[in-house]
Amino acid sequence: MKLNTGNRYSHRITPLLYVIGVLFLAILFFSNDFGLVDIQKTAIILAVGVDREENSFVVTSQIAVPSASPDSKASAEAIQVETRGETIGAAIQKINEKTGWYPKLVFCNLILLGNGALEKNVFECLDFFLRNDYMSDDCLVCCCEEKAGKLLSTQTSIEKVSSLAVVKILSEHPAKAGLAAPVTLREFAAGYFGGGSGVLPVLKAQPLSEPPEPNGSGETGRNKGGEDENNAQQQTGGESGQTSGGQNGNDTEETFTAAETALFSEGMYRGKLTEEETFALQFVRDGMRLAALNVEYAGVQYTLLIKKGSANVKFYVDEYAAPRLYVSLEMKAGLQDASSSQTINEIASPEKLNEAVLSQAKEKLSRLLKSTFEKSRALGCDVFDVKSRLQKYEPAYYSAYRDSVLERLLFYTETKISPAR
Repeated sequence: MKLNTGNRYSHRITPLLYVIGVLFLAILFFSNDFGLVDIQKTAIILAVGVDREENSFVVTSQIAVPSASPDSKASAEAIQVETRGETIGAAIQKINEKTGWYPKLVFCNLILLGNGALEKNVFECLDFFLRNDYMSDDCLVCCCEEKAGKLLSTQTSIEKVSSLAVVKILSEHPAKAGLAAPVTLREFAAGYFGGGSGVLPVLKAQPLSEPPEPNGSGETGRNKGGEDENNAQQQTGGESGQTSGGQNGNDTEETFTAAETALFSEGMYRGKLTEEETFALQFVRDGMRLAALNVEYAGVQYTLLIKKGSANVKFYVDEYAAPRLYVSLEMKAGLQDASSSQTINEIASPEKLNEAVLSQAKEKLSRLLKSTFEKSRALGCDVFDVKSRLQKYEPAYYSAYRDSVLERLLFYTETKISPAR
C-alpha cells in the first residue's frame, strides 16, 4: 500500500513561502524607487502667484528647497522662481528650463492672484489649475491689491516660508472666528460655473507691531523719552533707507491679514467687503466658534465672546410672487471684557449680559448682514447663493426669476442671543 505523504509538509511550506515573499517585497521597497522622480530633480511647488502684464502671464512659484543633510534641524525654506508665458501652463513649464527641476503641483496649497490678474476674468488664470490632474481642488485661492510675486516674497516672523503663514491665517479657526473668509479652488469654481458669483479673501502684508494711535492732544500715550527715542529711530531709518524692523528692508517684521473679502461676478472683480462685513458673511457661511464681537453702549466698549453660533437661511416665494430671503442668527455668548471697571458680581457672572448691550449686539449684526447683502446685490454678486436656492426650493419660478431674483429679493434678518454657560 502506497502512503500519500504529499500533504504532510504542506502546512510547513506555506508559512515559509509567505516569509520569503515579505522579504522579497521589503528588499524591493528599500532598494527601488519604482520609477518615482527623485526629490533632488523635482520642484515641489508650495504656492503660485499669478500676475498679468498685457498679453502675458507672470507666474511666481514658491518652491520648497530640500535640506542639504537629512540630519539638518533647520526650518523649512523656499525660493521664488519667476517665469513668463502666454499661458499659465507655458510659464509653469519654464521652471524646468530655468532650474532643471520638474515642477510638481501635488503639494501646492495656495494660489495668489495679483492686481493685474483682477483686471480681467480671473478664470483665465485659474482654468489651468482646474485641468491639472495632480492639482488638489482643496487648494486655497486668494487675491491681493499689489503684485502677487512681491507679496509672496514678504519675509514674515510667523513662518520662514510665506505661503505657510498665509495658510495659517486662512485655516479653520480664523474662519470660525470671522477673521477671514477662506475659499478653495473647488468652491470658487462651483460659484463661478453655478451662479456666476464668488468671493475671495484679500491678502495684505502688515507690520507685526501696530503703531500707537495718537490721542486728541497729538501725544501717543508713551513717555516723553520713549517718544523721542521712537522719533529718532524713525528719522535714522528714513535717512539710511532702512526700516525700523531690522538692518534692511527684508528684515522688517511683518505678517499677513485677510480680513477683507473681494466680490466677483462672472469672474470679474467688482468690489470688496469690509472687515466687519466679512465677519457677518462668515457667520452665515460657516457659523461661529470662539469669536469676538465688539459693541458700544453708553460710551463703554464691550467685547462679547461668541462661544457658538449658527445661521439659518430660508428662501421662499410668498403668495404675492415676491422672493424672500430670511437669515436668522443664533448664538451663545458671554461678556469677555469691557473698557470700564466692573463689580465683583459682574466679573463672576459673565453670562449675565446687560439687556441694553445685547440689544446693541443684535442691532449691529443685523446692520452688518443688511450692509453685506445690499453691497453684494449692488455689485451683482450673489454671496448668499440666492439663485441656487431659487432653483432648489422654488423651481417653478426659476426660468422667470433667474436673471432678476437679486433685484426682486426682499431681505430680512433676525438675531437671537442666549447666555453661554
